[in-house]
Amino acid sequence: MRNQWYGDGRDLIKWGVLLHLATVRNLKRLVQAAYLRPDSSRPTLGWQQKSIPFPEPVWVHFRDIHDIKRLAKATGIEIKVIDTVYDAKARKRYTDEVISHYRSTLQRPTLIFLDPDTGIAERNAKPQHVTPKEVGEIWASLKRKDWLVLYQHSNRDKRWLVKKRSEFKRATGENRIETFRAKSGARDVAFFCVQKL
Repeated sequence: MRNQWYGDGRDLIKWGVLLHLATVRNLKRLVQAAYLRPDSSRPTLGWQQKSIPFPEPVWVHFRDIHDIKRLAKATGIEIKVIDTVYDAKARKRYTDEVISHYRSTLQRPTLIFLDPDTGIAERNAKPQHVTPKEVGEIWASLKRKDWLVLYQHSNRDKRWLVKKRSEFKRATGENRIETFRAKSGARDVAFFCVQKL
């Protein structure tokens, strides 16, 4: 996740899915593991043939991942954003932090939302991926009635949905995976969800 993508069309689908799941499953707390990485760039403005820097207050207003807390106020669902900058060279440390945040809550049931840039990767995991091992470690830490949800972006493979769902299934060891997708809008993303029984 990057602040520069906060509030785009995929975020509308993402938070629509999460709020629906939280509402129908009576979940009181949502923890977003944002896998936050530095923004790749910000727009520059041109004025009288000069480049001028983009105003920081405008960027913060429209691209602040913490702004999701307004949704928490509107819904009564506690939302915690893990905003530690994600370093793929320290994957274990980040996974441990996600587990630590989860364990620190007294609100149950809880939904843990893994929000890497592109989803799960079994092989050749890049910084924008979460690995099956990391998903498995987080899944193993959950208690009964808690949920794990993974953001997954499509790739060029026409069977991406089936293949990525299978990777998530193997990582959790569960067959009861629920899949959410947009019927219109951002059809290139999916959300894999499973509850700990």
